[in-house]
Amino acid sequence: MQTMISGGPIANSEGWAKIPFAGRLAHYWLPDEIEGYSAIHKGERVSFWKSRCGVEATTYKGVSMLERGNWPMCKRCGRLS
Repeated sequence: MQTMISGGPIANSEGWAKIPFAGRLAHYWLPDEIEGYSAIHKGERVSFWKSRCGVEATTYKGVSMLERGNWPMCKRCGRLS
C-alpha cells in the first residue's frame, strides 16, 4: 500500500484538492451554492463543495481542504476540466 501525503491545509477555493472523509481521490472542487441554506458546526461556518464528477463534501475550520500532495487525481474530474 502506497503512503498518501497531503501538502497541508489550503484556503477554500476552486481547484484540485483533497477533502478529508470525501473518498480516496483528489477532485476538482467548485463551491456549491445551495440557495437558502447555510450551516454552522461547532461555531464555524460550513462551506459546501461539489466536484466536477459529482462528489459532494463540506469543509469548516476543523476539517479544511488539503493540498493534493501525492493523492491520485480523479480521472473523471480531469476529463471534465
